[in-house]
Amino acid sequence: MLDRNRIEKPHDQHFDILVLGAGIVGAAVSFYLSKLGYKVAIIERDGPCAGATGACNGGISYLGKRAMELSQTLESLQLYQDLSKELGYPVELDQTRDMVLLGKGEEDLEDLEILIAEAKAQGQEARLLSRKKLLAYLPQASPLVSYAAVSPGGLQGVANPFSVTYAYLGAASDYGAQYRQADVQSLWMEAGRVRGVVTDQGEIEGDIVVNALGVDADRIWEMEQIDSGMVPQKGIVLVSEAYPRMFPGNLLNAAFMKKNPPEISLAIEQTLSGQLLLGAAKLINQPGKDMPPGIMEKIAMHAMSYVAGLEEVNIIRAYTGLRPTRSEGHWLGETKIRNVFAALGFGGSGITLAPYAGKKLAQIIGGKS
Repeated sequence: MLDRNRIEKPHDQHFDILVLGAGIVGAAVSFYLSKLGYKVAIIERDGPCAGATGACNGGISYLGKRAMELSQTLESLQLYQDLSKELGYPVELDQTRDMVLLGKGEEDLEDLEILIAEAKAQGQEARLLSRKKLLAYLPQASPLVSYAAVSPGGLQGVANPFSVTYAYLGAASDYGAQYRQADVQSLWMEAGRVRGVVTDQGEIEGDIVVNALGVDADRIWEMEQIDSGMVPQKGIVLVSEAYPRMFPGNLLNAAFMKKNPPEISLAIEQTLSGQLLLGAAKLINQPGKDMPPGIMEKIAMHAMSYVAGLEEVNIIRAYTGLRPTRSEGHWLGETKIRNVFAALGFGGSGITLAPYAGKKLAQIIGGKS
């Protein structure tokens, strides 16, 4: 079990690299950089998993991804397979679950066929089920559902984002990384180069800065006129009491995978403890964590239009969070300021892509150094 106190003891004021944000991506970046021998400080205002990482559903999958993101996802899912062994900490993870995308009409059918072709082009198994075969595979499919794209477990499934994040932080600490709880207010610039960051507790010196602050990323470099194009996307998830395993895998609908999805789409995943996580709402530019009136009912009714029997499920709570999204996809790499790097804009894919993002950015920084 990770002792959080052990990762929170500050000692030094100068570091090779400052990683801003202790969500799952920042934690992964910190580990892989520490493993390369860098002296790393992780700086976080509120605590690990306080942002999008702590308000997600934990699904990890490749079906539904396209082009470059699909290849990155496959690399990340392969890293997950040996992650607990690499980190030396237990990681709550199940990669044996199928991925199921449900469709209702002809437009959905076209989208599902494209996504199946994308997966097959990367050497992954995926198949289309018509109504008759779908009912044999998923008897709970509602009469409105005509098709499903299915890919098997082996790489896909669910991960506990808290477990993964704390395992990364613990392993980074084992390599010498230090955790600092502070509110980063700006970059510390001198003579046109970065010297570190300015926090509410003073300046912290670092030769390199990695911005992994999620939806708050742009506030630290406003003076340098960097705009990441970040758009906060409010996600809302309903949580049930625990049940025995109900489905062969994670259930999404075709619309969930669109670049510009509707406000309400389908996402049903079952945690390792048996609770159902039902969504999804994707609300653009709605600040704060308040839930709009009636949104829980809309999510529930939409889910029931795809899956029969959900009316018997007992919902015990709901949670919301802001996901950092960018229209051009995530930003992983250099910025216009020398020695300032970005690991931003992963939206709903941060849990899936964290191992890839952490390792890739460490390689980029290692090559530059």
